[in-house]
Amino acid sequence: MANTNIKIPEKHYVAMQVRQSECPLGFLVPWGTDKAAQKRMSTADNWATGWGGQIEHLEPKTINNDLMSGFKLASDSIRRGQSSTHWRVIDPRGFELEINSENMANLIKLTTIENGEFLSRCVWARRGANNVLLPEESKEYQDALTNTKRIQTNVKMKDVNIGDKIILTNGQELVSLGRLYTVFQAYGDSNNGEGEVLHTNNKTRHYFYSEEIDLGWRDGPSIISVSSPKISSIIASDFMEIEDTAKFINDKVQNFEVQVVTLSGDSDYRFVGVSKNKFDLNLISFELEEIEDIIAACDDVENKSKTFKIYLHTNTVIANIDKNWVKMDLDTVETHGGNHQWNDPTIIDYDKLYNECKFVYKTVNMRSTYGGIHTRQAKLDFKNKDAKWFWPLVIFIDPKTNIESKLRMI
Repeated sequence: MANTNIKIPEKHYVAMQVRQSECPLGFLVPWGTDKAAQKRMSTADNWATGWGGQIEHLEPKTINNDLMSGFKLASDSIRRGQSSTHWRVIDPRGFELEINSENMANLIKLTTIENGEFLSRCVWARRGANNVLLPEESKEYQDALTNTKRIQTNVKMKDVNIGDKIILTNGQELVSLGRLYTVFQAYGDSNNGEGEVLHTNNKTRHYFYSEEIDLGWRDGPSIISVSSPKISSIIASDFMEIEDTAKFINDKVQNFEVQVVTLSGDSDYRFVGVSKNKFDLNLISFELEEIEDIIAACDDVENKSKTFKIYLHTNTVIANIDKNWVKMDLDTVETHGGNHQWNDPTIIDYDKLYNECKFVYKTVNMRSTYGGIHTRQAKLDFKNKDAKWFWPLVIFIDPKTNIESKLRMI
């Protein structure tokens, strides 16, 4: 697999400290004129001068980043830390830089070293926030050239249509689902007795779909939410035909077929659904969808999570047992009492499922090893035959399309 997270800056900025070694020790960062680049260069300067400018240093310089011969290991080349080992390499322009052991191992495998000198031409690349030295013949060098070229090309979002397959500047290939309003759960005002409240963003976000995006912790199908996507190219027009993107997303979330994530790979735990038009909280209602066989339903969800590689979090089912309502978030059981009534359709508040009902914990006495008595919350068995189980759903009908979406509360 190509490394999409490595690139070759056109120029570098190097700040240098004078050390008792062959060459000054350098701090190398990509040169640039934007705020991020200016901040990186300021960090390098502060490192070189030390607190109060007391460290002996040389004037920083801006250098072109070209393939060059003459890189070699410094005489005092190894620096061992508590958790890592770094190697010092002398740049032919007269300063030392540190590389990690992984980078050093790749150089040993791919290049010939004679009297401490790498005989291949090499260039400095950037992998995330780290500098790496790449020999000309390495695959990583070719990946870096491809990535650098891609980063330098941009497609405006207005030129991307729903269903187009695009490639982001970070190398991820996604299918565009357009701009949509996000519906999510958030904690309400506890002073007013609110539990979890339904919210919607005032601005739309860009949504994308991927059958298999590599996020590090999972590589299954995902819905990706991005505020300002950076697109390099459109690689396939009309790659997917999608009649209604909001319904497409909501159905997949409802059926546990996708993970909703941000571009950085973080799971969007509070996501409930999306709306193509401005989400009107007054147009939602709640529905309790009865589950005929709770064991089979839970097994089905578990099997889907394995098939689609979905990480499940606080998926909610509720049960009615002798006029008590039980909320289960996978492994947590809480009991409530009262009569059914939704007080406010915008509030997802299990405490108020039934007329201002309050938490009622069933407790049992347990004797500890040391002879004391303490209580614990009782757990409800899924196999309880007296329980009537439901999925709690938010129902939203889009005011313009009249298309109904079921948004599972998770």
